[in-house]
Amino acid sequence: MGEIEDIKRVICDYDNAIVAFSGGVDSTLVAKLSSEVMKSNVIMVTIQSEFTKSGEVQYAQKLAAKLRLRHKIISVDILGDMQIIGNTAHRCYYCKKKIMNIISKFAEEKGISTIFDGSNYSDLKDDRPGLRALREKEIISPLMLAKISKAQVRKIAAVLGLPNYNRARQSCLATRIAVNQLITKDDLKKIDQAEEFIESLGIPVVRVRIDKNNAMIQTYARSVNSLLCRREEIVSKLRSLGFKRFTLDLEGYPEEMFEWS
Repeated sequence: MGEIEDIKRVICDYDNAIVAFSGGVDSTLVAKLSSEVMKSNVIMVTIQSEFTKSGEVQYAQKLAAKLRLRHKIISVDILGDMQIIGNTAHRCYYCKKKIMNIISKFAEEKGISTIFDGSNYSDLKDDRPGLRALREKEIISPLMLAKISKAQVRKIAAVLGLPNYNRARQSCLATRIAVNQLITKDDLKKIDQAEEFIESLGIPVVRVRIDKNNAMIQTYARSVNSLLCRREEIVSKLRSLGFKRFTLDLEGYPEEMFEWS
């Protein structure tokens, strides 16, 4: 595929790199192609923090092993940073900046001057404060530079046989909390447990968004009826977690929207 060669041409401009590796399809594609071009001169780094959904780090670890990628997990204390947990409209910028500072420090220790991430060309369509942090830290986004869209990422990943080519994006738990509401460890835990429970009922992708002690559940439009059939179980679980009121987005989320939030 010509798109693969376009991405590799970007990667070939660098001798070595760290790849910010979440286990999502975008960073997995960058990791896979980087390892083919750079061989052992590339290391994948996964960040573990309070914002990370349960099981995501373990998933990234297993995926890296399956693809035979050099892999490092770094734990980060996010809740100790007031600029982040204050949860203003700029939260994502401060969070991304902190994470990239930590990855940059690791890269420096390894004698590596380049950091890749998985941002793709479609990310430019929306207001994404994290992109500003990437630019400030001079992070290289091979997919963006090669003008590869999200749809193309999934197509290329399928051609390469990547196991997560059609896996839904798992955004950080902080995206579920209303802007300007302080982010707490307790709220993050409640969101994580609520989503994990609902997904265990066979609902494939769920977001439990909170405003104070109120929870709004969102899922694919095609999954709304299935969720309603388990209403009593879900209400009971969410009440046990401390939520006071529960609502459901009856219209359902367009599936492409889960790529962003």
